[in-house]
Amino acid sequence: MRYQHAPSGSRVQRPGSSTPIHLLDDDVLLIIFDIYQEDISTAYNDILLEPNWDSARWWYKLAQVCRRWRYLILSSPVRLGLHLVCTYGTPVAEMLAHSPPLPLILNLLDKVCEPNAEDEQAILLALQHRDRVRRIGLRMSATKAVEAHIGHKRTISCS
Repeated sequence: MRYQHAPSGSRVQRPGSSTPIHLLDDDVLLIIFDIYQEDISTAYNDILLEPNWDSARWWYKLAQVCRRWRYLILSSPVRLGLHLVCTYGTPVAEMLAHSPPLPLILNLLDKVCEPNAEDEQAILLALQHRDRVRRIGLRMSATKAVEAHIGHKRTISCS
């Protein structure tokens, strides 16, 4: 983008050129984030049927763009439908220690991957935050480990 210099030395934007994103106010940025989130809503709603972890974690990279975006995204978790995904290979202990208290989605449903002992331990750790768990998707071997942890207080559905 080219700027014309005003006599005072401040930059003046050329007519007809686009606005740099850092000049957009927070409300406009939230609208943009809403639209982006809506584009991946199918993956979010069907996360237990056909997991698409890149889509489910749509906000992770946006929150790393700059401090302002991170603050804006993390201060609007309900509006943006934010959650943390616990799945194969996720460092759940680190994530829980260093992330805000967002809702959790626990998913070990991938038909290609088989959960190892570390994955099952990570899910058990996440289950210690029951008030934050929004969705659970487990295959049979993981289901047995979780049943042993939480008992028969809740019904666990197997896919």
